[in-house]
Amino acid sequence: MAEILVRLKNYGTLVVDSLEAMRNEYVVAILHSAINITRDATGKELSMRPEYEVIGEESSGRVDYAIKDAENLICITEDKPQRNVIEGFAQNIKQLESSYETNKRKRKRDDGDDFDYLYGIVTTARDWHFLLYTPGRISQGSKLPLSIEFSEDALDKKSPEYQTLCNAILHLPRNIEFSCMKILSIMSSNLEVLITELEAKKTDEKAKLEALEARILKLEHDQAEREVKKNRKFQTRCIQIAKEILKEEPIIEYRPPFLNGLELDAFFQKYR
Repeated sequence: MAEILVRLKNYGTLVVDSLEAMRNEYVVAILHSAINITRDATGKELSMRPEYEVIGEESSGRVDYAIKDAENLICITEDKPQRNVIEGFAQNIKQLESSYETNKRKRKRDDGDDFDYLYGIVTTARDWHFLLYTPGRISQGSKLPLSIEFSEDALDKKSPEYQTLCNAILHLPRNIEFSCMKILSIMSSNLEVLITELEAKKTDEKAKLEALEARILKLEHDQAEREVKKNRKFQTRCIQIAKEILKEEPIIEYRPPFLNGLELDAFFQKYR
């Protein structure tokens, strides 16, 4: 908080058309404060790297600010003026994709912990937008940004502006976590819906399979009946031929057809 107050005293109130260098000073101060608060609360080895280079399969370049947990990238921040916020979103998403690939390659080398997602921040210093990146999906924490007012009135520690600024700084890490937990909750709900749909589809496919199996059984049964009728007809013909040859009533024991009836076909032709 002291760093922010020093900047307020030196630079004055931050407005929409403030110079980039002035805006960057406030962004850096906010990020340092958020990292310190999170580090004290969690004990994680957090650090910030400005102009950090990330290398992806489709794009490479330097990001404005990268936040790391030990050696793993966990958050990429893009600092943009208000007029270029949309461009900042596009750049941040591309940076998150490349950063995820960087983490993935490092895990293969070091066999470290597995990070399945990355945080993204697009900020104008006054407005802070939070993103969550997972492979193939990007989600926004809230439609409205978290707003922080940098006003010279906050130099008076008894003023409402000072209290508002303190609350915004103290709750920034919590807002990041809340936004991302909200995103994860939505993703979990969507996953549950997808699972329900897949289970319904599985039940439908099972019913279709059972119907197909029943149809196959019926076809096999009908085919067996046709074979029996065919064999009976064949047996009757054999008996008739035997009667003609022997001029008597032989007792013919039923035999199944052999060699597809080729020998008997020749026999029929000879004695027909």
